[in-house]
Amino acid sequence: MKPTLFVDDISAERSGRRSEITADLAGFTDKVIERIQSDGMEVSATKSVVTASKPKIGLELCSKLE
Repeated sequence: MKPTLFVDDISAERSGRRSEITADLAGFTDKVIERIQSDGMEVSATKSVVTASKPKIGLELCSKLE
C-alpha cells in the first residue's frame, strides 16, 4: 500500500512596506517548498498561484520566486 496526500492549499499574509512583504513571503515560500520537496513530494509550477493586494507586490513576489 502506498498512501497519497494531496495538500490543497497554503497561505501566508504579511503587511508593511513592499520590500519587506516580498522578502518575507518569498523566504517563507522557499522554505515551505524546500520542506515539501525534502519529504519527497513536489510542488506544481503550473498550479501554484500568487495573489496580492496590489499588482506591483504580486509581480515583485513572483520575480523573487522564479
